[in-house]
Amino acid sequence: MNPDVLIVGAGAAGLGAAQTLRACGRTSLVLEARDRVGGRIWTETIGGVPVDLGAAWIHGYERNPLRPLAEAARLRLVRSDTPDLGAPYRLYAADGREWSRAERDALEHVYADVQSRLEMTAAEWRATGQHNRSLGDALAHASVPDEWRVAVEYKLLSEVVHEYADDLGALSATAFDDDPTATLFGPHDMLPVGTGYAPLLSQMAGGIEIRLNQVATAVSVETESVTVTLASGEQLSAPRCIVALPLGVLQAGLIAFAPELPDAQRNALARLEAGVLDKLVLVFPRVQWPLDVDWFGLLTPETERWCQWVNLARHCDAPILIGELAGAFARRAETWSDETIVGSALSAVRRMFGADLPEPVAVRRTRWLQDPFARGSYAHLPPGARASDRDLVAAPHRERLFFAGEHTYRHCPTNVHGAWLSGVRAATHCLG
Repeated sequence: MNPDVLIVGAGAAGLGAAQTLRACGRTSLVLEARDRVGGRIWTETIGGVPVDLGAAWIHGYERNPLRPLAEAARLRLVRSDTPDLGAPYRLYAADGREWSRAERDALEHVYADVQSRLEMTAAEWRATGQHNRSLGDALAHASVPDEWRVAVEYKLLSEVVHEYADDLGALSATAFDDDPTATLFGPHDMLPVGTGYAPLLSQMAGGIEIRLNQVATAVSVETESVTVTLASGEQLSAPRCIVALPLGVLQAGLIAFAPELPDAQRNALARLEAGVLDKLVLVFPRVQWPLDVDWFGLLTPETERWCQWVNLARHCDAPILIGELAGAFARRAETWSDETIVGSALSAVRRMFGADLPEPVAVRRTRWLQDPFARGSYAHLPPGARASDRDLVAAPHRERLFFAGEHTYRHCPTNVHGAWLSGVRAATHCLG
């Protein structure tokens, strides 16, 4: 049976589209280039524990659209807010001294003042049409006290650079995407433990026809159908098609569109940018660090900015720390050998937890930029881009070709639920 809709990509966006069509009695065929579903949702067992190497948290869980699926999957969830949502964390100086609660409170006060200055500068530039200015430019106007500079840089790294997967100079000051998830869905984040995202992904993919190892190379929009050409030479056709591929893949020109997409859509695609947020999972012989918080922060002026660590050991019976690296540091580290990146990370971890911290017994790393089917972690708005560019990228083409993905959803970009909702939207447009 020929499907009503072809869907290219079995990440959250493609699965959201397929489930929406299925609920409305329409058929779809999902074509996935990888040998697994999920895209940037990726759970692997490391040190005997399922660990999420891509998406990990369910943000705004109270009213998150994925909550019914999470409940059906019977996920064991723990509340795991980030420090910017008020979660407790431990912060260490470069010499290993742990900051006191009073020092952290003072830092929050200074950082709040810096944030206010950044927002004032951005508002002025927005009002005067200076949309080509970056957050790095705005920071230069913020007058950060010298004695607080390293600490404020840590806050910006952990709460902005890691959130949007790129450096301040690569983020638009006037439109870098203030994610409204907390307002729309709820203020708290939940972390699946013991299983990772895998059971939720199974719910997302349930009942859908999916073909793996199918690399699409061309999409042709014809008078009454859309034809997808695969690397094998096979061609598949359906009345409509949804392309749910990451921004980096589209920007690399790996899919040839015929006829070409409209200039406005291609220009909007070019203005967006795919950032990089990688993870380094370290499994140790034993736990040699505090177990009372989810997050550890390290204040360091070095260019190797291992500023943020996730304490997975708090929620599972395994001595696992996960380091996050973003932006230029992540891009540079993707070229390093495993030995080099582990050595760099250990020097940071040992500053916090002692020089006698043993070597890890297992290591796993991501390279999302080098991944040919991702080519980045998620999208952000660089200087010169606008939130409306996401809408332009999502625009239907000749009412037969539709687009989905977190980069197309201006309300909740960078998130799994944003990708899922973009697929729901694309499927709804398909249904007419």
